[in-house]
Amino acid sequence: MTLAKKGQYVEAERQFQTAVKVAPDDQSGYIGLGMLLAKTGREAEAIPSFRRAVALDPNSPDAHVNLGIALADQYDLAGGLAQFSEAIRLDPHFAKAYYNLGRFYFYTGKYVEARKELETACRIQPDYPDALYSLALDERQLNNVPRATELLERVVALDPGNADAQYLLGQNLDRMGKKDEAIAHWKVAVQADPNQSQSLYNLARALEERHDPEAQQYVERFQALEKSHRLFDRVQALGNFAIEAANAQNWPQAVEQMKEAIQLCGQCAENAHLHRNLGLIYCRTGPRQDGEKELRAALELDPHDEDAKKALSQLASLPLTPKN
Repeated sequence: MTLAKKGQYVEAERQFQTAVKVAPDDQSGYIGLGMLLAKTGREAEAIPSFRRAVALDPNSPDAHVNLGIALADQYDLAGGLAQFSEAIRLDPHFAKAYYNLGRFYFYTGKYVEARKELETACRIQPDYPDALYSLALDERQLNNVPRATELLERVVALDPGNADAQYLLGQNLDRMGKKDEAIAHWKVAVQADPNQSQSLYNLARALEERHDPEAQQYVERFQALEKSHRLFDRVQALGNFAIEAANAQNWPQAVEQMKEAIQLCGQCAENAHLHRNLGLIYCRTGPRQDGEKELRAALELDPHDEDAKKALSQLASLPLTPKN
């Protein structure tokens, strides 16, 4: 748990795996492992760990909620609903269960049902920012702007760094004609998250309407962010073009386009994926040393890249997989 909090996920997973081997009847190890897998984007792998935790202690509301979240994230909505309902049956005062049940109803478009569950969560635990924020979103869907605004004000009081809540609160205040207050909250939003593009856009527009010289900095920041997004799209396109060229056995073009994508990407989110695919291209065309170098670079960036791991042991046998 300490390693996971420090972001050392690979070592943390190793310790959790050891824990469940040493003490296979201890629920806590499976919960920790499941939470780590879910946090690192491996929700499908987390489900067996959470199922084991539930099997070890069927009367644990928290175990049922964790399993329900993992199931819902994998689109097993009926399974998620059953787990949240069981958690509430076991503990009628468990705010986390009502919150997740409310979120479930919200994401399935059942806003009235969501309101009931989220209000229960907030009544049980009045200082629950996530539940208050979800209830605010629900009230917005039900066109109750004053109530949503009140809830968002409570959220930002509890969690000023919640950029999304600051943005939405600004939106509501703007709709209510409170432009100065809206601008103040949008400024806090971009301080909390410099990539909050909607707040940057609204600030630029609102300040330009007032001929405020401060508007220019937000215009420039918004334009820079948009340029970054376009660059990311170009990186993805180049990566997929390279794979198409490789599948057509046009290896020189594949290598050239993948290298260009890596150069444009810099430290972008595609970096690990691009290095891995370049490594696989090299493995297919012969320069194993270059292939190994790229695959190891990919694993440094993403230690959970199973394709890169397999390719290092079977360098010539794996197909290329484009990013969707």
